[in-house]
Amino acid sequence: MAIAAAVTGTFTWTGAVGELVLSGVVAVAIGVAVGWAADKLMGFVADATLQIGLSLLPFVSYALADDLRVQVRKVS
Repeated sequence: MAIAAAVTGTFTWTGAVGELVLSGVVAVAIGVAVGWAADKLMGFVADATLQIGLSLLPFVSYALADDLRVQVRKVS
């Protein structure tokens, strides 16, 4: 938000708070969805090596949420 304000020369508290809330909601929703999916997949996998690999899946949610937020920002 600070970089966008410096580059564009405009800043509003309501816009900044709105961006922050929207970012939080998107990140939490994606994190819950990916975590739920990883938990369900772990129940189906009996191999310990694959379970360790699947345990890293929730870390993908960060990249997914970050990419989705960029896409939402470009559209609006």
